[in-house]
Amino acid sequence: GNRVTESAEFLFDRVFQPATQLEICAQVAGPLVGAVLEGSSNATLFAYGQTGAGKTFTMEGPPGHEGIIPFAVREVFKRLPPGLEVHMQYVQLYNSDFLDLFSPKLDEVAGGKEGW
Repeated sequence: GNRVTESAEFLFDRVFQPATQLEICAQVAGPLVGAVLEGSSNATLFAYGQTGAGKTFTMEGPPGHEGIIPFAVREVFKRLPPGLEVHMQYVQLYNSDFLDLFSPKLDEVAGGKEGW
């Protein structure tokens, strides 16, 4: 058949050269943690992409190569000034279902994808 070729332009804030998981976490999450603890902003770390693109690897990381979430949580508590409280959410949007991943009910839900 006929092939239709469309061109598209994409803009990126940053393109990472080959780097370790820790280097990427420090560059992405480090400044956000600092801004939150200084009181200058709230922060959201968001991964978006098709299945198999590496969202879970980037956000959670395999054992021994922590992802952005464990890095950010560790940095918050390492830098937290005395007397401050921490409020956070750990959520997932999956197939139009919004899941609270801190919820103990999640274990009761088949695969965490139904019954919400």
